[in-house]
Parts: sequence; structure tokens; C-alpha cells
Amino acid sequence: MSLIYLTEHGALRARQRCGWPESALNRMLDRIVAFGASPAKCPPAVAQWLEELSGMHPRREFRVYGNHVFVFQPECGSGWHLITVLHLPRELLRSWHRQLHRWLAGSN
Repeated sequence: MSLIYLTEHGALRARQRCGWPESALNRMLDRIVAFGASPAKCPPAVAQWLEELSGMHPRREFRVYGNHVFVFQPECGSGWHLITVLHLPRELLRSWHRQLHRWLAGSN
């Protein structure tokens, strides 16, 4: 696994939006990158929203984990930097949760 670094802003947003202290976030970062859903694995509505975000921020990597979107800045040769954490918009939660239930049931 590549190296993953925290920025001050990323740690602050994880604390505010997920309720995670920095120590918990450090434990979760590898898991978020490895198991979080990339835009290609998300339901169409969520993927479209992430594509709009990537249009505004073209050099970012997005991972959906839980009800949050983790935004990373990949740096060539030095790993990924956590930039910020966003809430998944309320109108997309139903679509996202349906996909999670499908994965847990073992289909698709």
C-alpha cells in the first residue's frame, strides 16, 4: 500500500464530519483507500456527482466510505495526502445504501 499522509485540514474535517480523532483516522486511512468505493464502483447518481467534483478538482482521488467522501491528492512517488472529508449529499444516500446492501448480499 502506498503511503498516506494527513493534512491539518483533512484531520480537522474528519474530526468535524466523522467524529474521528486523529489517532482513529490514522488507523482508518489504509482501509478507506483499499476498501472505499472509487467513482467507477459507485451507483450512477453518486458517480455523476463525483464526476462533477472531479471536473472542479481534476487531480484528486475520491473514495466513498460509510456516508462520507474522502478526497485525496496523489503525489507522484510520495503517496496520497488526505485533503478533506465531505458528507455524501442526502439525496444520494438512498442510492449509495442500496449499493452497499447489494455488495453485502454478494450480488454485483
